[in-house]
Amino acid sequence: MGFDANIIIWLNHLTDWPLVRSVALWMSVYGLLLYVVVAIWCWYHPSNKQDRWQLQQTVVLAILGVMVTIVFEQIISGLFFRARPFAVIDTLTAYNVFVDSTSFPSLHTAMAAAFAGAWLWTGRQKTGGWLLLWALLIGLSRVMAGVHYPTDVIGGVASGLIASWLVWHQSHWLSDKLDD
Repeated sequence: MGFDANIIIWLNHLTDWPLVRSVALWMSVYGLLLYVVVAIWCWYHPSNKQDRWQLQQTVVLAILGVMVTIVFEQIISGLFFRARPFAVIDTLTAYNVFVDSTSFPSLHTAMAAAFAGAWLWTGRQKTGGWLLLWALLIGLSRVMAGVHYPTDVIGGVASGLIASWLVWHQSHWLSDKLDD
């Protein structure tokens, strides 16, 4: 067995403990909801008009980054099919089973990393760092659930950060349109 298989088997067996399983499965399914809450809070909460405008621009960049990430995932998964770990490794307990989809890259992790990237690229490193940490925890939970290999998570983070960087790098056109 390779590096990926050994790590996923070890992490998957941690779900034998009920509390670990509950937290991991909750993160695996509902972890992305944090980004929705952050987006809504940033859109409506700041009382300072300038802060609100800047945060709204970041939210728009984050949403566009997630959209580009989804396109990336469709392209990558169309070019490289990788069977889900639970379909290959008999000793895994599988949760959140999606038999007909590819394992690489982890779309959940990629979308989370793209959202975090918007904060990183716009100079909000503290918030972006916390959001990226949450993305990594989502990826870890997906590995624990037996639906992704660790390298799928790494690929998801890379894909999401690249997509969000491309959106941020081309965002001058958005600023020009919104300033008019």
